[in-house]
Order: sequence, then C-alpha cells, then structure tokens
Amino acid sequence: MNSIKRNILYNISSSIAPKLIMPVFTILVARILNPSDYGLFAFAVSLLLFFSIFKDFGMLELIIIEDKYNIDDLINIIFTIQIFVSSILIGIIYISSDFIESFFGLKDLGFLIILISFVLLSKSYEETITYYLKKSNQYDVVFKRNIFIPLINGPLSLLLAYLDYGVNSLFYAYILSSFLLSTYLYYSVEKKPNFFFDKNMVKELF
Repeated sequence: MNSIKRNILYNISSSIAPKLIMPVFTILVARILNPSDYGLFAFAVSLLLFFSIFKDFGMLELIIIEDKYNIDDLINIIFTIQIFVSSILIGIIYISSDFIESFFGLKDLGFLIILISFVLLSKSYEETITYYLKKSNQYDVVFKRNIFIPLINGPLSLLLAYLDYGVNSLFYAYILSSFLLSTYLYYSVEKKPNFFFDKNMVKELF
C-alpha cells in the first residue's frame, strides 16, 4: 500500500512540477527575446509534433497494456520501429523544408524544422524507456525524467538568450535538453532498448 501511495504521489508531482518550473524561465526569457521568436519556435515545434504522430503508430501504449509478449522483445521492436520511422520522417522534413518555409512564409523555418527534427531520434529512446518505467512502476524515475527537461531547458534557454543567440536559443535548448535527457535515462535506467525486428510479431501487434 505504501508503494502505491508513493507512486501516486510521484505521478501527481511529475505532472505538476514541470508546470510550475517552466513558466518561471519562460517569463524571464520572454523579457529578452521578441514575441516573434516565440511564435516561430512554437510553430516549428507544432509542425514537429504533427510529424511525430506517425513515429510510433500508437505502439508505445502496448508496453504498458500488453502481457502476451516478452517485455524485452516488445520494447526492442517498438524502439526499432520508432528509430526507423523517425529516420524516414527526418528525410521527409529535409526534402520538404524549402516548401514548408515558402508555404508558411516564415523566414528560417525550413532550416529550424530540419534542426529540431533530430529530436525525433532522442525521443524514440526517451519515450520507450518512459513507458517501460511506468510499466514497472518506477514512478520515482518518471518524476525525475519529467522535471529534468524544465530544469535543463529553462536555464539553458535563458543563458543562450542572454548571450544574444536570439530565436536559436530556444531551438538549441530544446534539442540539447532532449538529447541530455536520453543520455540521463541511458545511464540511470538498467533497461536499455536494442535494435530488434520480428516480422511475425509486428503483424500480430498491428
């Protein structure tokens, strides 16, 4: 019972804490950057989120709810699919970047969307591990994961903005915090996804 209460507390805290931390840095960075910088960043991230819809085909939820398969095989195959699809999406974003920039009429959007598209790779690792942590009730690590991003992204954005990196400060901080989070999870979580593919298993999952 104590472990259940503790997991519930960690789960609630991991949801609330980032929402309390990040706005503080957002306000501070907003005093340095132009509103248009935030608009460009938000738009680029929105485009990335649209592309990321196709990254895992909703398979991450299977890590939590599926008990039919070996958990190691399930994690590995979902991770492999995510990396494969993410690589294709990065290629599509690269090829279509000029069209995206001209279509929306936002200067530098093409380059910046290419830049942050590599976050799809780090998120493939990060999200696979996070769902495994939830499956194994390691909500203390999930809590650390959830506060890691604002504690890294916020100060880094503020520092780069202060150093006059302009809108790039938001993009660099977003990318670096994502890859640093994946690095943190790699060294702090014993379970590590590997590349694995089983055609029959994929057919059953879909």
